[in-house]
Amino acid sequence: MEISRMRILALYFMFAVAVVLGLFPDLTLQNVSFLLYSVVLILAYVFRWGRKKNDDLESHHCTYLIRSIWIFSFLAAVAIVGAGYMVGQQADASALDEILSRIESMGQVPSEADLDAAFKVYYTTNQDLIFHLYRLWMCPALVYGAWRIIRGVVRAFRGYRIAHPRSWN
Repeated sequence: MEISRMRILALYFMFAVAVVLGLFPDLTLQNVSFLLYSVVLILAYVFRWGRKKNDDLESHHCTYLIRSIWIFSFLAAVAIVGAGYMVGQQADASALDEILSRIESMGQVPSEADLDAAFKVYYTTNQDLIFHLYRLWMCPALVYGAWRIIRGVVRAFRGYRIAHPRSWN
């Protein structure tokens, strides 16, 4: 297999790993996921920029990957905003009520330790809801990302270019 196809397949693999790591409720794994997205995006731009011909296999797939990452990121941002709104509507905020009542009644500003303790209780109480809504809202972005990755890998593995690398499908 030629080197350009191997580089393309490596980018698709890294993109797929980034998508999967983003599903875990561990902040470290999500940071690794973000770094992988960034590396794939930068490498795709570098590989595409370094080509003498814009009509070759590597250029087409890099354009397709760049477009995939930007659209996936847009869909993920919409999902995060939507899930955040739903969490705000449905979450049990009783852990924050004591602090809010102290602020309202006495005008007392809570300490950082009080805020941290209240947030931990709030998060623990609503953790299942937060991750359920996050995964639910992320479904369209994940389906889109999986479709683009599978389509790109199949075409790259066979040595085919992407017909319309700038399209949304």
